[in-house]
Amino acid sequence: MKIRAQRSAGRNETKRVENSSSLGVLYNLFRFSSSNAGQFDIREMAELQDKVLRCLDATVFDPCMPNRSIVDLGLVKSVRVDPAKGKIALSLVYPTAGHPHLGKVKHDITQALHAATSPSAQTFLPFALPPSLRSVDIAVPPPTLSSSPSSSAPLGSGLSHVQNIVAVSSCKGGVGKSTVAVNLALALAKQGNRVGLLDVDIYGPSLPTLLHVKGGRGGRPSLPPQPQIHPTLTLPSSLLRHLLPPFPPLKHLSFGHVKPSPALPGAGGVEAAVLRGPLASKVVTQLLLSTEWGELDYLLLDLPPGTGDVQITVTQAVGGGGGREGGLNGAVVVTTPQELAMVDVVKGVRMLEEMQVPTLACVVNMAYFVCDACDAQHHVFGGKEGKERLKARVRGAMRGEGGREGAGEVLTEEGFFELPLSPAVSRGNDTGRPVMMEDGGEGGREGGKKGGREAIQQVYFALATRVAEEIFRAKFIAQGRP
Repeated sequence: MKIRAQRSAGRNETKRVENSSSLGVLYNLFRFSSSNAGQFDIREMAELQDKVLRCLDATVFDPCMPNRSIVDLGLVKSVRVDPAKGKIALSLVYPTAGHPHLGKVKHDITQALHAATSPSAQTFLPFALPPSLRSVDIAVPPPTLSSSPSSSAPLGSGLSHVQNIVAVSSCKGGVGKSTVAVNLALALAKQGNRVGLLDVDIYGPSLPTLLHVKGGRGGRPSLPPQPQIHPTLTLPSSLLRHLLPPFPPLKHLSFGHVKPSPALPGAGGVEAAVLRGPLASKVVTQLLLSTEWGELDYLLLDLPPGTGDVQITVTQAVGGGGGREGGLNGAVVVTTPQELAMVDVVKGVRMLEEMQVPTLACVVNMAYFVCDACDAQHHVFGGKEGKERLKARVRGAMRGEGGREGAGEVLTEEGFFELPLSPAVSRGNDTGRPVMMEDGGEGGREGGKKGGREAIQQVYFALATRVAEEIFRAKFIAQGRP
């Protein structure tokens, strides 16, 4: 824990913090009771607040932006010190829900304030606090949406309580995009987020196969004339056994869940969806904007292959904008390390950039398989040279003409993820139990080897964290934070 012990540095830090906007907010929001006034006057209470801020400014940093403290970032909304009850109450404000490191930030705050109240701190810390202040209460109210992309849409306001919208995209079919989408949604849910998943592929919906509706709640919706659609809730019983606490139900919807209708060929996922582009776009718009998603931290859109009507419809209905409120926050691009797939993935990245949708991560699916006999990785579709060529092409597409200003700097080496060919993934898809539904702690060959279930789950957790971090950074910058 970084502590500035020199008094001269402490005085300089005090002057800087006193001039910060956060401290101004604290003085405006500060309230104290008559019982407190008997022990501390206004000046002394203000000094305690100042010491709390100095302590946090010197010791607590957000992992998404590790070089800046939570005070410097303006994440501390208010501080209230109650000496009579021995309590410090903090309120944090984050620009996006589902922050991946909020638990760590809370832990670091508690540890830092406890250290500042310790007996040893009284002699050498410039921001030492009275030992009686041992209770720390941290509140993080959810961010409010000042506007909604669907608030003025004729089909309803189902997205009005959705904090972040992420597309899972690939111009090439058969690369495992839907598999990545459903497992990413489950990984985000396991991290404590409220998650929804919409299958936007009208011609080849995958969700009814990947997530069996059996055991879920909610009947099949109708299109039209039903004005409001309710997604299916799925929470398999096995999750309750393996997770403590259980993560929230995953809300999901697909054209394959809609009741069959003569007016909508392909509804229900039984017959072929023989629909022209304009009608398919209308179905997508209604599924997206008329579904009552409720309060969600993330809504994932499983886009179909290509750069056609559906992709244009989604970006027009929701809007691009990256960190801007009320638009697509970004996209996860899925490909395989083949030349045949690389050609198309570059087109998809360019399309996203032109629509002002940042690429948050690139998933190289089926990058290798692990031999049962030797436990070594074998690259079926290309080795290291192919992967480096893919990274260069994706970055080049992000920097292309018509793209976002500054693009290409976003997708660093940490933005590329590799997933193996795995029998566990294939079996989970066929049985309606994706790999992220299983317990990752199982040992044995399949559970513990390099390309086994546990290793795959760790990749999805890392991908979920990456998505959340990039959205946080983008929103932070878009809000004009210093």
